Amino acid sequence: EERTRPKFMILGILQEHFLDEGYDWMTSSIASKASVVRVEDAAEAKKLLAASAAQRPDAVLVIDGAVVEPRYRKLRAALVTFTKQGGTVVLGANFSNGLPWGEKTAEFFAQWGLTWQSGNYHRTTVHLNPNGIPGMDTQGLDESYSVKALNLKNVHPSLRVYFPSSSSRTESHVYEPIPVDTAQTPAAFVHVGRGYLGYIGDVNGEDPTTKLILRMLGL
Repeated sequence: EERTRPKFMILGILQEHFLDEGYDWMTSSIASKASVVRVEDAAEAKKLLAASAAQRPDAVLVIDGAVVEPRYRKLRAALVTFTKQGGTVVLGANFSNGLPWGEKTAEFFAQWGLTWQSGNYHRTTVHLNPNGIPGMDTQGLDESYSVKALNLKNVHPSLRVYFPSSSSRTESHVYEPIPVDTAQTPAAFVHVGRGYLGYIGDVNGEDPTTKLILRMLGL
């Protein structure tokens, strides 16, 4: 059975174990359907990503922002190569909290051949793309939900898994609700080379987001 189960790597170089409880349902859901290895060392991660097809993971869930940092540029390059060769990389959990706003974000995504940029950070209600997303099964995902996220801009409409509607407003206990940019997205999924890259900007690990992560991983 283990041979037929997909192999996943959960990559958390910053060892933010305070996240474990909040994301327990997500990690247990993944482990119930796949063989999972959690990696907290860059050298070990690079070794696994470059391993033979029988040994390397089918997908990688990046749970923190370490790979954006200059000192991990070789690991970042290994992830890009892994994706182009047919792997799936999902940037989720606490990743967006480590993503710098502005040019650094654009530079990060440019390495994947993308023009994505950091957008607004707020809570609003978003809606599932009714046209579906290439390479991902969206059946059964929540049609809409409220999410606090670091959004992306410059994402093609066909790649936005969720997006706000014209009636969506910022949702805050402090500030008055204002309209949000409907061209931005808290979740995107794109074909890169022979593989896929997913981004999820949710900072709170909402239940609908966990389901989305599983779908991006192919579960």
